[in-house]
Parts: sequence; structure tokens; C-alpha cells
Amino acid sequence: MDAGLSFNQGMVVGRYHSKKLLPGLLATRSNVRSAEGHMYIRTDDIMKNLGWKEKEIADVVRHISLENAIVHSQILKYSGISPEKTTLNESFKAIVKVTHVVDGDTFVVQDVLSGFAGNDITYKVRLEGINTSELNKFNTGELSDGTKTAIINENTAASKAKKYTENSVKGKLIVLRINPRNPANIISVEGAYEPGAEQNTPENYAKAFKGSNYVDSEDRYMATVFSDVSLIEYEKLYNSVKDLFLLELESEFSIDLVVSTKSKFKQKKFFPTSPMFIYFDKMYDALNVLSDIKEHLVVTSSSDPLYNLTEDQKKHFNILMNLAITDSLYEKASEWPIVTWDQYYDDGSPITLNWQLVTNGLAKIYMDSLILQKNNSLIRPGADESAILERVEY
Repeated sequence: MDAGLSFNQGMVVGRYHSKKLLPGLLATRSNVRSAEGHMYIRTDDIMKNLGWKEKEIADVVRHISLENAIVHSQILKYSGISPEKTTLNESFKAIVKVTHVVDGDTFVVQDVLSGFAGNDITYKVRLEGINTSELNKFNTGELSDGTKTAIINENTAASKAKKYTENSVKGKLIVLRINPRNPANIISVEGAYEPGAEQNTPENYAKAFKGSNYVDSEDRYMATVFSDVSLIEYEKLYNSVKDLFLLELESEFSIDLVVSTKSKFKQKKFFPTSPMFIYFDKMYDALNVLSDIKEHLVVTSSSDPLYNLTEDQKKHFNILMNLAITDSLYEKASEWPIVTWDQYYDDGSPITLNWQLVTNGLAKIYMDSLILQKNNSLIRPGADESAILERVEY
């Protein structure tokens, strides 16, 4: 019996069909063939007939997908193709809010630090190193205001990836790390790669390659996305913000809780020269206008000192907590040796949104663009290797 585990965790059987050998045990259909013409039995069906529950099967498939992803990432690292942790080339860091999620690996962002009123910098981001399933839409027409409508099957892998990304980025600020468009050209201006810098604009970002059918489509910029901190870090940040509120509530000199905690949070949390300090008010305002701002405040009972906070004070607590998380994400994105998109926090949770999607079985490692990297330049297949091109993706 020639049997093996296929790409989608199914069992492909060769000349002698397993059902014919063990009909009482397997009791599965035999009228399915693989692309090569071999008889095909899904391991899902076998496991169901053996008494496995749907959740147990899903857990096994997810575990296998994770193991496969880890093996792939290790192969990349040992082959020298993966992102270089000790590279001296700087990457741009941007603090943004997501305005629209296109699908699991693509969304539109607004840079909350650059630009000015009426001239906001918005662009489309493509998560680097991974690929989610394509989203199939059934167009249903347009609304009176010109908005296009469509029906999406929420049970598909693509829809689940899109939903996961939406939940990961909504109601908060996230940090992007984006490679420069031309790594050979080093910007010598101090702080040029930091959030809010004059040179930190999409014109200097590495773009995704466009296929022949998408030449006129909108540019997409390859990014590593930092959207969540570890549970240990989260608890530490939450307690620090809560302690700040408790101290002010106990102080006899505190007149306005929002004003006093906002000022002390900014002064104690950030260095005066850091982007988080310089652009504090811009980030605060960007969060304050969000209608779906992520809530962090937890009040368990009426005996909790924070129980009687007003709605404005509760929102203020959530804003400060969001800013504390953003600062932690910015520090993580700025670390050297660099944190690659396929690494974990100490508690075992994925650091980047890119890797979260892979470890949750919602995306696959996308190696095509990485394989084209050579000597910090990206070479289009068949082109002169001395030519320095933009980052490419298929």
C-alpha cells in the first residue's frame, strides 16, 4: 500500500485501496481520485469513522499546519533566504490606523503622524512573507451613494482570515515595519526612518510587484505588522495605567482626572525625544475619534475604585492603554537584532500579525518574493543581476 499525507492533510492511496484492505475499519467512500488518478481518502472521514469529534480533527489539522509552517521557516533561515536579523539596513516604522480591510493579508491604512488636515497619507499594505486565500465576492450592485455591495461566504478560509485580521487591527493603532524601496540608498538624515519623519512616506517604501493584469491597480507596500503584545506585557501595561488612575483618585490635589492623568502618563512614559512623546497629541486625537476604540478597562464590582468613572473617563483610560500598547509595539519593531515576522514572545504567542495568521492556519508562508532577494537587492527573474529593483511578489 502506497500511502502518504498530502498537502491538505488527506491520504492518497496508490494501486491497492485501503478500503478494500480494511473495509470494516475505514468504511469510507472510494469513488474519489486525486489529480494523478490515485484513489483518495480524506483523513477527516477516516477519523470521523474512528470516533473523532470535529473539534479534535480541527485541532490535529491545525497542529500539523503549524508544524509545517515552523519547518518551512527553519528551512528559510538555514538556507540564508529569510530576513537577516543582524542587517545594518534600516527599515521604516509607521504608526497607523486601519481604515479598510481588503482581505486577510491586505488592508488600507492612514498614517496618523504624517500629513495634515485634509491631506492625510493613506496607502494599501500587503503583509510580508505570507499569503491568505483569495476572497470570492458575489457582486450585488450599488447603493444610492455609489457604494458597491457584495455577498461573501463567511465559512471560507479567505473570509475567516479577513475576519481575523479585522479583529486584530480595529479600534487601535498598529505599528508597521516597511523595508526601503531601494536598500542601496541610505538616508543619512537623523531619524529619517522613524514615525512622522519627513522622509517616512510611501514614496520611499518597498512595493509589491504587480502582475501583467494589475499594472493599473493601486500600489501595495510590503510590511511586517505589529498589532498585539504578549499577555505578560499586557498585564504589566494595564496595571501601570490603572495605578496611575488610582493615585489621582486618591490625591487631594487632583481637579480634573482626564487632564492630570494624560499629562502624567505622557511625562512618565516617554522620553522627550521619542516619536511617542513628540506626536502624543496626534495619536491621542486619532484614537479619541474612533467610534469602535478597543476597550481595556475591566471593572469587576461596585467596590472597584474605578467603578464610578464617567463615560469620558472610561474612554480616556482605554486611550491611554492603547497608547501604552502602541509604545510597546513600536519598541519591539525597533529592536536590533531585528524581530523577524515569524518569531514568538516569551509566552509562546506570535509577535507579528503575519505569523499569527500562519500559526492559526489562516495563511501560508509565501516564499516567492523572499527567494528573489540577493545581496540586499531584489532581482527580477531573467533580468540583469546588477540591476536593483523593488521588492517583488507574485
